[in-house]
Formats: sequence, structure tokens, C-alpha cells
Amino acid sequence: MKVLSGSCVDVPCTFTHPSTHRPSEIAWYSYSSTQYPLVYSWRTQEIIEPFRGRTQLSGDVNKGTCSLRITDVKPAMNGYHLYPWIDPDHAKHTFYHKTVKLNVQDAPRSVHVSGESSTVVVGGSITLECRSNANPPASSFLWYLQRSGSISSLMFREQSITITDLQPDQNSFYCTAHSSLGVANSSSPFIISGEYQPIISSESSCIIGGRVLWCRCKVQSLPNATVEWRIEGRPPQFALSDMEEFSVLQNHTLRGKLSISKAVLHIGVTCRASNDHGQQNHTLIIKAPPQNVSITLQPSRVLEGQSLLLSCYNHAFPAVLSYSWYRDEGSGTVLLRERSENLYLQVTGRYMGPFRCSAINQIGEGRSDSTLIQVDFAPVISPNSTCSLDHGVVWCECVVESYPVATVIWTAPSVVESSQAVSVDPYGPLRVTLTGHVRSGQARLITCHATNQHGRVSLQLLLKDPSAMSSSSLVAAGCGAVAVALLTAAVFYWIRKRSQDNIAAGDFQSEPVFYRL
Repeated sequence: MKVLSGSCVDVPCTFTHPSTHRPSEIAWYSYSSTQYPLVYSWRTQEIIEPFRGRTQLSGDVNKGTCSLRITDVKPAMNGYHLYPWIDPDHAKHTFYHKTVKLNVQDAPRSVHVSGESSTVVVGGSITLECRSNANPPASSFLWYLQRSGSISSLMFREQSITITDLQPDQNSFYCTAHSSLGVANSSSPFIISGEYQPIISSESSCIIGGRVLWCRCKVQSLPNATVEWRIEGRPPQFALSDMEEFSVLQNHTLRGKLSISKAVLHIGVTCRASNDHGQQNHTLIIKAPPQNVSITLQPSRVLEGQSLLLSCYNHAFPAVLSYSWYRDEGSGTVLLRERSENLYLQVTGRYMGPFRCSAINQIGEGRSDSTLIQVDFAPVISPNSTCSLDHGVVWCECVVESYPVATVIWTAPSVVESSQAVSVDPYGPLRVTLTGHVRSGQARLITCHATNQHGRVSLQLLLKDPSAMSSSSLVAAGCGAVAVALLTAAVFYWIRKRSQDNIAAGDFQSEPVFYRL
């Protein structure tokens, strides 16, 4: 019996019964070799799916009709063999020798694409099938392919197709099934991953940063590639460290670093990527102008009269061809004769330089910053250091030059309630002041001591007393008066002697001339 999915259908049924017995109940069953599944019964809780709630009698038992009505026919009812049982609790014979088979007609549904595998090597082939639940079966099909977000229609119209032009990465297939009752599309794609051997991008590179060589290998592959690094001239265990991996779909970027030193003049880094379908090698030869050029000192601290070695340190690939050394003088720069990596100096004076160097290779030039050489020396206390006393208050200043900066202490037994202040000028001497009060009746001895790792020096300062200065001024005034008197007498003698000489020569004057002093 053909019925449409979703329709309402009556399964016709009539019966006759003996006049001596009037049946009162009718049930419908689905044929089974072992059980009696109920399709319709007054015992509704025993009715099987998918008939529960969808069956009822459309006939009249008293008139000999036993027709079954099925509402909202479901595709799941297809293929069931149904038969009635008249008065099942009292009948002595069976009724299943005659059944009605339900043939539920339905448009295509549950459409989907199936395939032998979800992965295939690019260049290979794969067979796909468009499947659906349809009665009668779908008679024609349409196929679609989605790549990189774009959907295109294929020329195939068969249920099964063979694909040979798969592209790398994802290929998504859809299908549409057609029958005389309708059309349906597959709700989700069948994704085939086109696998291929690794491809290393030309963007892969190495960059020098400080004393570290950072390398990046960008690989495209499916399935994911295993990436190995090889460093030229080094065993495999010296490969890059601190590996990091970043993946977006089939694009995989791996980054690692290698610690290097100035002894490395030329280096090759090879990235090797491999998977089940093959491998690829990509070698990077790093070339760059000299990087991180700087001046190093040996020894790092030096005294006047010693020798000093300056080295022009750098990272260079390829090797440095020549060096230049410069000394800054005022507003100009002097190019020195030295052309090697090292500059030897004999230390004279407390400051030398500033010096600069440059390194040149085939790619370009790198320059260092200026380096001022500050020479170490033992403390020297300036004669400008002084002490003064005013109304019992002492103020002393000790001026010290040294490198490194000296530690300054005072020895002043006669000074009480003292305090000390330090003034440091990066371009001048160290100034340390002492203030306090002098104890009466004690010796006024004040000494400044300066110490660093290169020596110690002391200077006893003369305490200047203003009252002593006043007494000295009186003595000086008395001495000055005596000197004036002696000078006046000498002048008077000279004038008188000249007058006598003039008289003898006949040169007369009316009266002598006096000079007031």
C-alpha cells in the first residue's frame, strides 16, 4: 500500500462473525516472528513507535468493519506489515496470515556526501557518493565544490563521482538529490584535505640581535611538518634553542635562537621540513654590516703610566675587512693610524680620549659610541683646602681630587659639636666641609685624611684666627711708620748734598727747596 509521508491514510478492513458471537474489540499488530507489537489497541501505552498517538479505528465493529486510520504518516513507518486481530482476548484462531505492507513515499532527506577517505595526496583521486533517504530513490544529483570561501558547480550529475584535481589544503564538497517528490541539499560539507610535502617560504630568514641569532622558518604543509635546524660546522646538538611555533591552518612558522660570539665569522643555518610525503631544505647565509660595535678596555681600570688595550668589539657577517680609530679633540676628530681591531695606549694624564672605532665589511660599516678613558689615581689634597675660626666657630673645607672618589675623614680633637657636608662635582674635585666649636685651652690641630684603593694622603690645615690677624696689623703699621721716617731722612740728606754741589759750581739759588713727604 503506497502512502505519502505526512498524509492521513485508511487501511481498509472488513470481517464477518458467527451469529452466536458478537466481537467487542479490535487490535492491529505489526507482523513479527517472535512477538506481537501493537500498532493500535485500547492499551495505548503498549503501542510501538512510530505509531503511538497516530492510529485509530475508522470502522464500526458492530457493522463488521475494522479499518485502521493512520494520521501524519512518517517515513519511519515504511516497510511495516500490518494485520488486524478481531476480539483478541476471545478469538481462538490467528489473523497474521494476511498483512498489509506500508510503502511510505518520501522526498529526498538526510542528504549527505560520503567518501573513501577524508585525506588524499594532491594529484591522487577519490570517489564520492551523494546519499539520501528517499522513496522512491533520488534519480539525479548536482555537485558543488567550495575552496577558499568560493563555491563552484561541478559538471557531474551521477550519484557517485571520482575527483582527480584536488588542491592543497581543504576541498569541501556538497550535493543535491532530486526525485519525483522533491529536492534536498546536503546540510554539511564533506571535507577532503589535500595532503602535500612541505614548502618552505622565501620569507624564512635570520636576524642578528645583540649576541643572539634569531632564525624563522615558515613552512606550509599537510600534514604538519617536522622541522629540524642544522648549523653549519656544528653537530646536531648545537641546533637552535628556545623554539616557538605559530600555526594558522596549514601555515606553520617556527622560530629559534642561537647564541653567537665574535669568533663566528661566517655561518649557515639550514631549515629542514619533512612529513610523510617528502621533505625540503632551505639554507640561509646571514650577511649584515657589523652590529653592536663597541670599545672594550683591558684592563678595565688603569693607572697613569700603565699600558692599555682598546678593542673594537662587533658582530659581523661576513668578516670585518678593516678598522678605523678616532680621537675626539674639542670640536674636531682626529683619525689615528691604527687599522687593526686593537689599539695600544700608554696612559698619560688623568683623562684620555674620547675614542671611537668603526668596523667595515663587504656589506657596510658599523660605528661605536665615544669612550672616555678615566685613569685611576691616588687622592691629592688641594692647597686650596683651608680652615677659619670666627668667634669660636670653626669652618674647614678639604678639596680632594682622586679616581675613584676618595673617602674623607677629619681629625680634630679640639672641635666639638661638629658636622660634615660633602659636595660632589662629576667634572670637578670632591669638597668636604667641617663645622663646629673649638674647645678653649686645647691645641687647634685639624687634619684632613683622603683614602681610596690606590693610596692615602693627609694634610694638616692652619686654623686662621681673626683676632690674631688684628695684632699682626698693628705690628705692620708700626713697621711702616719707621720705614717712612727713614725714607724722609734719606731724601733730606740727598737734597742738602746736591745744594752744596751746586754752590761749588757757581749755580746759586735764593733759598733751599724742601720736598714734603
